[in-house]
Amino acid sequence: MKKDWTRLFVVFLITVGAVFWALNYLFLSGKTAPKSRASGETIEISYDPAAPTVASGADVTVMVKMKPSTNISLRGYTLKFKFDKNILQAKYIDYKLGVPSPDFADTSGTLTKVNESGTINIQGEIQNSTGLVMNGNATVDLVRLVLTAKSATGTTLKASDANFFIVKSDATIETNTISAVADLKINGGTAAANCTSFTDDFSASALNQNRWSTPTGNSGNVSITAGEVLIIGVPASTDSSVKTTAALTKQTLSGNFEIEAVLKTLNITSASGSGSLSGLGFFGDPYDGFAIERQSNGQLRVLYDWNDTDWVAPTTVNTSLAATSPVKVKIKRTNANLEFHYDLLDGGGYRLAKSFNAGYTGTGNVYLYVKNSAPDYPAANTRFDDFKLVCVAGAATPTVPAGTTPTTAVTPTGAIPVTGNTILNLKLKFQGIPSKPADARNFMNVKFTLSGDGITTPLVKSGSFVSDGSGVWSGKVGFDVSSPAGKKYMLYVKGPRHVQKKICENAPNETAAGTYRCSSEAMTLKTGENTFDFSKVLQLSGDIYGPDKKQDGVVNAIDISFIKNNLGKSDASVLGVCDINLDGKCDTQDYSLIISALSIKSDEL
Repeated sequence: MKKDWTRLFVVFLITVGAVFWALNYLFLSGKTAPKSRASGETIEISYDPAAPTVASGADVTVMVKMKPSTNISLRGYTLKFKFDKNILQAKYIDYKLGVPSPDFADTSGTLTKVNESGTINIQGEIQNSTGLVMNGNATVDLVRLVLTAKSATGTTLKASDANFFIVKSDATIETNTISAVADLKINGGTAAANCTSFTDDFSASALNQNRWSTPTGNSGNVSITAGEVLIIGVPASTDSSVKTTAALTKQTLSGNFEIEAVLKTLNITSASGSGSLSGLGFFGDPYDGFAIERQSNGQLRVLYDWNDTDWVAPTTVNTSLAATSPVKVKIKRTNANLEFHYDLLDGGGYRLAKSFNAGYTGTGNVYLYVKNSAPDYPAANTRFDDFKLVCVAGAATPTVPAGTTPTTAVTPTGAIPVTGNTILNLKLKFQGIPSKPADARNFMNVKFTLSGDGITTPLVKSGSFVSDGSGVWSGKVGFDVSSPAGKKYMLYVKGPRHVQKKICENAPNETAAGTYRCSSEAMTLKTGENTFDFSKVLQLSGDIYGPDKKQDGVVNAIDISFIKNNLGKSDASVLGVCDINLDGKCDTQDYSLIISALSIKSDEL
């Protein structure tokens, strides 16, 4: 028996060691968990030449350099440049320190994407576990950029997302983030406007080349007719790939705006051309964004994405409108809130087609376009008229009603409407968010599932929540419940980056985070308002990403890998997924929250 116990103990030790090694290898590349920030070191980024000049049509070479304040062992780095693609084009990207990270770094092989988006994502790595030793106060070449000037206009490369990953003496990795990186000014530099309002009735003899451009790869034609309208056409094709022709604004927009245009007619040479459509849209890189389109059957459809990567299924609006009849469409963006409107030009004015409060917030260009897709590919064209772009200054923030205090939770603009005969006023607490986030990030949609007596199919609704100064989130969700008095219920809570929690009582509590458990319905409800404080049960984080790019109910290597592969990035598309603590960064603090969630594993059911 003693030998058996000894053997079992040895097997146990070997098993624990193997599991630890596997997790360490898979998730941390053989290193212990990264820490949140480097301590003591500072890193300076500079350019050579510091302020170059270049003639129209000529190239300029710029060396990006770095200088650490003390000796460091560098494991990798990231840096992003945004540029005006109408003034500059990237010609060459040469990594002088380390090698470009596969699949994530822009190189000379990704110049088409770079020049279409106006963004250079620099991401280099030293391919050994100990990193590259760099001497303090020594300036080292980081990346060489060769740029071609399309004009001699002054312009600025906006630098951001500078992160340096440093191997410490204990083999952990710390991230040194440069919060304010100097921009590179060329020909004196200039700050491009985020948005410039303009209208176009297409009464000129040709498309205004100062306002509009046609992208490379247009498969049709763009012109202005004698009828003072813009006509965009796509030819018939036997090639089954999607064919698109477009005119897009030259300026790359950011911030809040309204766009509208008249889609006058959609003309198709084949009666079966059900795959033909025209639209007004706003698209970023690589064509994420939102649009309202008119299909060949006269119906409208609305498309949008919610986090820069995941497109929501189109919403169809049955207008009973012939494809040859004009319709006016409008899109309004206020932060992440999107509104899609249409006007049948029957005197009734604009009607709301769809609103959405988690839309694409990144930069992009406005498109007027015609597209052909399956099942057949006939020639098609659309006539557009009366385009308008209105820039809206500032960003909408939650409004504090009179008589409330700054720490009172307030329902933000664009919140999910609360409907139903049974309203739940809830307070929630989320792991990793100890205090109120910045106003721009103080907003969260939470999914709830209600089951219990008399509910044959669980009721699923979502509610919008905001935080007070203590990190307690308040909001409402409504359900239609038949005669709830005297019945027992159970509520499931699922945050946007969190593991689902099952709550069975009106006043749940736990002595340690993650320890609350329940098995049967014990929650009581009444018709009308119900107020519950669930903030004493921590909503644990971890489920951020799955194989279909959405939450999948499991905390595993997919969630870990998303954060690991996006450390230091600040794109809206990335932050919408991995910024668990809502501090505006995807960093090792978010990474640590995911690591701690591995013991949770999956949603409670």
